[in-house]
Amino acid sequence: MLRFRCCVDSSTIPNAGKGLFTQDSIPKGSIITYPINIQTVYSREQLLALPPESPLFKTSIRWYEDCYTADPELSDCYYINHSFEPNCLWHLGFVFALEDIPEGSEILLDYRALMDADPEMGFHDEVTGRLISGFTWQQKMIYNSSRLLRLFQDIYGSEQTSLVMDDLVAA
Repeated sequence: MLRFRCCVDSSTIPNAGKGLFTQDSIPKGSIITYPINIQTVYSREQLLALPPESPLFKTSIRWYEDCYTADPELSDCYYINHSFEPNCLWHLGFVFALEDIPEGSEILLDYRALMDADPEMGFHDEVTGRLISGFTWQQKMIYNSSRLLRLFQDIYGSEQTSLVMDDLVAA
């Protein structure tokens, strides 16, 4: 579910089709979207058994470990495009603003945090030409958690996050 007013329009990324654009200014650290109504979780095997052109296959994302969700109704979140320099971070279904996002900006994610680590399921970034292939589950958790920690350190200060981290290490 989106927490800010957004619209779908032509993407700023070449050959990407449509993209999701904010109609509000979004402060750094804000949650842009969060998971709702997840009724079915699919295994990798279930997804690979589907035709590649099926809505379930096309909209599937890795939620956790080897479990996937899909949005065959193509909600507006489906139009969030990839960038190796994203302004948002996807973590377990939540999308966080990595920076202050001005009104009218396209919402962009690093798809490596959403996709399977199988290079055959990847595709090439239109801007850089680099292969977009997902991280392993462990890489994804390290990547997302470290980016989220840096984001919170930027917003709340290293002292606040260090207190929490010190408590975790002591536990």
